Amino acid sequence: MDHDVTSKSEEPLILQLAREMNKTTDADRFCYKALKHVAFLLEAEKCSLYWIRNSFKAEEETELVSRLLDVHADSTFESVFCDSTNEVVHPISYGFIGHVARTKSPLNISDVTKSTVEFEKQAIKLDEELKSLLCYPLVLEQDMKLVGVVEVVNKQSAKSFTYDDEEVLEHFILLCSLAIANCQKSLRIEQHQQCTQLQESLMNKITGAWPTMTYDDVMRVMMTQLCQLIECLRYTLVISLFDPQQDDGDVINDHVTTFSRSYDVMKRPSDKLAVEIEVTRLKKSDWVFHSHLIEQVVDAKKVIILPKIPMFSEYAFEDKNKNFTLENVFCMPIYGGGGDKQRLLGLLHLANKIGGFLPKDQTLLESITPYLMSGILYSNSFNSIQLQTAKSDVTEEMLRYHMTSSDLDVTRLQQGELPPNIDIYDFKFCDCDVSDDGTILVSMKIFQDLDVFKQFKIDEKMMLRWLLTVKKSYRDVTYHNWRHGFNVAHTMSLLIHYMKKDQLPYMGKIFTLEEQFSLIVACLCHDADHRGTNNSFLIRSQSPLASLYSTSTLENHHYDNFMRSIQAHNIFSSFQPSHFNSIAQFIRKAILATDLGLYFQRREKFKSLLKTEPEKRDFTAVENKSLLLSIMMTSCDLSQTTKPWEAQYNTAKCVTSEFYDQGDLEREMFGTDPMPMMDRKYSDDLAKMQIGFIDGVCSMAYQMMMDFCSLYSPLHNGMQENRKEWVVRAEKKKAENLKLQVEEKNDEKYSSLWVKYWNADPDNFIWGIDPDVVVPDVVIERVVFSPKKKLITGSAGGATGSVKNAVTSSSSSSSSSQRRHNHQHPNATSPSPKSANAQPNTTGGGVAGLGWTRHKKKKRTNKVDDVTVNSGGGAMTSSQNNNKNEQQEQHQREVKSSKTCAVM
Repeated sequence: MDHDVTSKSEEPLILQLAREMNKTTDADRFCYKALKHVAFLLEAEKCSLYWIRNSFKAEEETELVSRLLDVHADSTFESVFCDSTNEVVHPISYGFIGHVARTKSPLNISDVTKSTVEFEKQAIKLDEELKSLLCYPLVLEQDMKLVGVVEVVNKQSAKSFTYDDEEVLEHFILLCSLAIANCQKSLRIEQHQQCTQLQESLMNKITGAWPTMTYDDVMRVMMTQLCQLIECLRYTLVISLFDPQQDDGDVINDHVTTFSRSYDVMKRPSDKLAVEIEVTRLKKSDWVFHSHLIEQVVDAKKVIILPKIPMFSEYAFEDKNKNFTLENVFCMPIYGGGGDKQRLLGLLHLANKIGGFLPKDQTLLESITPYLMSGILYSNSFNSIQLQTAKSDVTEEMLRYHMTSSDLDVTRLQQGELPPNIDIYDFKFCDCDVSDDGTILVSMKIFQDLDVFKQFKIDEKMMLRWLLTVKKSYRDVTYHNWRHGFNVAHTMSLLIHYMKKDQLPYMGKIFTLEEQFSLIVACLCHDADHRGTNNSFLIRSQSPLASLYSTSTLENHHYDNFMRSIQAHNIFSSFQPSHFNSIAQFIRKAILATDLGLYFQRREKFKSLLKTEPEKRDFTAVENKSLLLSIMMTSCDLSQTTKPWEAQYNTAKCVTSEFYDQGDLEREMFGTDPMPMMDRKYSDDLAKMQIGFIDGVCSMAYQMMMDFCSLYSPLHNGMQENRKEWVVRAEKKKAENLKLQVEEKNDEKYSSLWVKYWNADPDNFIWGIDPDVVVPDVVIERVVFSPKKKLITGSAGGATGSVKNAVTSSSSSSSSSQRRHNHQHPNATSPSPKSANAQPNTTGGGVAGLGWTRHKKKKRTNKVDDVTVNSGGGAMTSSQNNNKNEQQEQHQREVKSSKTCAVM
C-alpha cells in the first residue's frame, strides 16, 4: 500500500524504501513508489521509467518502451503502468532518453529548445510543453547492465533541475537498481526451481509409461505443462527430428525446413485448460514454413516479441480454419550444443496473450529452455528407437522371407526315407555317411519317437519348414555349421533315450516330455549363426554382437536366432503364451549352458552331487536339475571326442582349421601373435593339444556322465579309445622331432592345463591366455587376451581402423569336404566373465593398442599341481618365484619350440 508523501525530507523516504527493498517481489511497484517520491521531492511535473528491450525491427537492436508513464505525486499505480496495449516505444537511436541509454550518462537540460544534444526535431513535437529535463540511466551495479532510463520533466519551482536534484534522483535510482537486482535474483531462483520441477514431472511421466511411450507422448506432456505455465490463446511448438544414421554431424542445417513436427494448442478466452493438442506432420504448404517471423527468428537466433501486429503488417497471420488472427506474439528459437556446433532443435511460438507478452514472460520462457531442450532430445531419442525398431522389423521380415524354405524342399523331404541299416540310437552313429536331407530326416525321426507331433499338435510340414529354417540360419563355416548342431542334438536324443532305459525308475522322469522336446530344440539351435570366431574375438574386435550382450555373447545370440526361427514357423503354437515363456527360458538356459566357462564353474558341484548313492539322488530340486542340464549340454557339445576314430580325427582337423582362420584374422587385425592353438605355425602339435584337451576337459565330463547313468559308458569308452590313438600319434611326432634334433620341452601333465586356466582367474576365465606366461600383476577386466604381443609400427589407431574393416569377416577357408565332415568339439566360445567393467582407453595401458583399461587387482594364489598361479593369469613355479626376469627370458627361448595349449 502506497504511503502519502507529506515530508519534503529525503531521509525518511529513503529509509522507508530501504526497509521495503529486501522484501519486495514486484519491481514495478517499488519503482513506482520511488518515482512518486522523486516527483514530490524534486517538484517535477511528472516522471517516467522506460525499460530497454530487444527490438524486432531489423534496423534496431534494442529499443526503449515505457513501463511507468507520467508518474506524479497524486497518481495511482494502475493509471501509470504500461503494458503492450498502451506502451510508448522509443527508438534508442535518437532523442534525449535514447542519448542517455546509448551513453549510460545522466543528462540535465535546463531549456530543451536550446539543447546542443543531437536529436531529431520530431522528438520535441511529441510534447510541446517540455521545458526542463533530467534523465538518468538505470544501471544494475553488479554487472553494470543498463535496464532502463528514468525521465524527470519540468521542475515547477525553478527553471531547471539543480545538482542537488541530481543527487536525490541518483539515491532513489540506486535503491531501484538494488530492488530490481533482488527481484531478478529471486525470480531466477524461482524459475530454476520451476524448470527443475517441470523436468522431474516430465521424467516421471516418461519413466511411468516407458514401454509404450512415443515422441508424440513426450511433446503432449510438454504442451500441457506449457499451457499451465503461461496464459495465452495459442501455443505452437515445432521440433526437428533427426535420423542418426543419415545425419551428418559436421553439417548443421539451421533452416526452418529442418522442422518436421508441429504441436498446436488452441484455447478460447474462457478456457483454463487446453482443449486439445493437435499433432501435425509438417508439409511444405504449412504456415510454419511461410511465416516471415519464424524465418527471421531462426536467422537471427534470438527471441522476438511483437506487442501489437497491425492488420497489414508483414507479420500478420490469419488461420481461417481455426478462426484465429495473430494480435501479439512471442517467438523463441531453441538451440542445442555450443559454439559452432549449435543445432536448431525447435521453436516456440506463443500468440495472443491478454495484455501482451512482458519482459518477465521472456525471462520465464528463456529460463525453461533446458526443459524444452530435454523434451525435444527425449523425443529424438524415442524417434531414433522407433526408426531403429522399424528398420529392424524390415530386416527381420526380409530374413524370414529368405530363410523360409520352398514347397519343393518340403515335398522332397516328405517323400524321402532314411538310409537302411542306420541305427540312430547307436553311440557310434555319426553323420559322415548321411546327406544334408538325411540330417533333416533323422531329426524328424527323433521327434517322431518322442511323440511330439501328436502330443503337442505339431504339423509335420511346419516342423520340416522349421528344421530347414534352422539349417539355413547356420553359416557355412568350417566347423560351427548345421552338421555340428545336428550332431549335438543327436547325442542329446541318445542321452534322453537311454535315461529312460536305466534301471532306476526316477531317471526317466527327471525331464518332462516338454523339456525333452525343448532340449532337442535347444541343441539344434545352440550354435545358429556362429561366425567361426569365439567370444573373445568378438569382444576384442568390437563387434556389434559384443555390445548387445554383456555375458555369453555368442550363446545369447544363438538363443535370439532360436526365437527368430519360432517367429517364422511356430512349432510351439499349441502352447499358451505363459507356458511358452517358461519353455523359452528353459531353452535359453540350455543354450547358455554350452558356454564352457559355466561348465568349469559347475562341474565340481555336480561331481559332489554324484557322491550320493544313486537311489538317494534328488534331481527334482531346481539347482540339481540345472546342474544336470548344464553337464548334459556340455557332454553333447563335446561328443565328437567319443565317436569312431575317423569322425574324431576329421572333427579335430575341422576345429583347428577354424581356429587357424581366427588366428590369421587376429594377426592381421590386431598385430599380435595368436595363442598357439590358433596359430597356424603350430599345426604339427595337434595330437599333443588334443590329448591335453581330453584330459583337462572331456575326461571329467564323461566320467561324471557314466557315474550318473551306467548306460552312458560308451561315451567314456569312445573317448578313451581316441585318446590312445592321439598318444600314438604324439609319440610318433616326438620321435620324428628327436631325429631332426628339435628341442622338446619337458611336457607337464596336460590335464592340469585347463585347471590352471580356470584357477588362474575364474572371474575372467577365457582360453586365450597361456597360463605358463608371467604377466604383470594387473587384470584387464571384461576380457583378458594373450600377453604375447607384437608391437605395431605407428599409432594404435591403425589397428583400430583395421578392426572395423574386418570385424564382420568370416573365418571359413576350408574345403567343402571338410565342412561336410565336421564334428563336435568342445564349445569354442569363451565364457563372458562376471566382471564386465572394461572401458575403451585411448591413452594406452591396455592390450597392444586396443585401448582396454587395466585395473589394479590384489594377488591371489592357488596351488595347482605345485604351481603358484597369480590373479593376472600368469604362473610361476616355486623355484622361479624369486627371479621373474630369469623366467621370462627362459620362456622367450622355449615358446618357439613348445606349445602347451590344447584344442577345445
